[in-house]
Amino acid sequence: MSSHSKLLVIGLILQIAVGLVVAQGVAVGGAELATEVHTMPFIAEVNGTDVNVRSGAGTACYYTGKVSTPGRVTVVGEQTGWFEIIPPVGSFSWIVKEKVDVDPANPGIGMINNTGVNVWAGSDYREPNRSPGLQVKLNKGDIVKLIDADSQKGDYYKIVPPPGAHLWISGNYLKYVKAISRPSRPGFMIKPKPDPEPKPEVAVSPVVPPVVPPVVPPVVPPVVPPVVKPGIKINGDKPPVGSSITNPHEGVVGVVKDGSVEKKLVDECYALARQIAEELKKPLEAQGYDEYTRALKVILNDPQAGKAVRYAKYQLGQIKRFELAQQADQNVKKQDSALARRLQEIKEKYAVRLAKIPDPGKYVMKGKIQPSLVYTGELGQKRYKILNNAGKIICYAVPAASASGTNMDDFIGRSIGLKGTIVTDKSNPVGLVTFTAIEQLAAVSPDTNNPGM
Repeated sequence: MSSHSKLLVIGLILQIAVGLVVAQGVAVGGAELATEVHTMPFIAEVNGTDVNVRSGAGTACYYTGKVSTPGRVTVVGEQTGWFEIIPPVGSFSWIVKEKVDVDPANPGIGMINNTGVNVWAGSDYREPNRSPGLQVKLNKGDIVKLIDADSQKGDYYKIVPPPGAHLWISGNYLKYVKAISRPSRPGFMIKPKPDPEPKPEVAVSPVVPPVVPPVVPPVVPPVVPPVVKPGIKINGDKPPVGSSITNPHEGVVGVVKDGSVEKKLVDECYALARQIAEELKKPLEAQGYDEYTRALKVILNDPQAGKAVRYAKYQLGQIKRFELAQQADQNVKKQDSALARRLQEIKEKYAVRLAKIPDPGKYVMKGKIQPSLVYTGELGQKRYKILNNAGKIICYAVPAASASGTNMDDFIGRSIGLKGTIVTDKSNPVGLVTFTAIEQLAAVSPDTNNPGM
């Protein structure tokens, strides 16, 4: 390229750079600096309490969190009084699970498996499928960091906002603090634009050709022929069936270790992980992990497994947790079963005891009735005492309102049966019968119907 062409290219680069620098100056929306111009990016202090951080520029966009004075944010852009900021601490984003492959050895890290994968602004106040705030697009091979990998939501992963994922805050609540310096580009320098001059003066440093290191031929190690056991071929015809070379897991000297065994075992770990995930969908009592445990232990003990060992260890640890959950579920069910049996035993014993209680018939109490002087006051309701055949008081009795007109003199000293209810009485150690009817009986025989007889 001629010197003239080089100068044209350098001049074009300088014009683009000057345009970028000029375009970065925006007015801060804070009340104290509304008319001032500052260069992006810069640090701003939050001027308010519980100021909403939103998924986009405007109040129509949903809020993702809140910040307060004296918190600070990094401003990287502006749009009609709204400022684009790097997500504050505690912010998160959503990404569809099927677009991410999680490393079994490190479940907190995922790799994007597709192109143009959307990342959405996350909010604890909205479901992932109702969060339309697109932040950035990721491509195959990009890495994301999962937040609390064991408690993700539905079809989405909660992730740390990746580079390029920004949020927004109203300029009315920001106060300029200071600019963030950017490193200058090597090869040219831009002077600030003076007010009276129509064009900026640009000083171009001389173009220095890069230093090219001398080409050093690579050191090629000498080719050492492989040591082959007698009767086994490395190339050409297939080895005889049953020979040690047919089993790559035995580490026979002379086998070319090109990583194929390790890759095969890593793929096998991934396949087992998918099968274990399907097993988890079954009810706890139907889950079984013995087959997977045996397969993983084979990989773990393989001398050529390489990094597949880490994956196998992780999956074995997961299986141990799942089996502990099964054991806990079994223990709970055993306890529930034992409790049910105990309750049934109590019901059966209660039924037996209930059957032994004689039926009192139509009377709640039977015995001889006598007037009571102890529990009858001059103005109080008159009470009666009921005696068994031994003359012992078994209860006291008082007529209910419906039996208040009964002539009790006709029953004094006779055997009677009382209809009504029995209640406890704090004023005496035996019960009190409030009777609605009284009937004379032929005689009262000692039995268990009346306590004390």
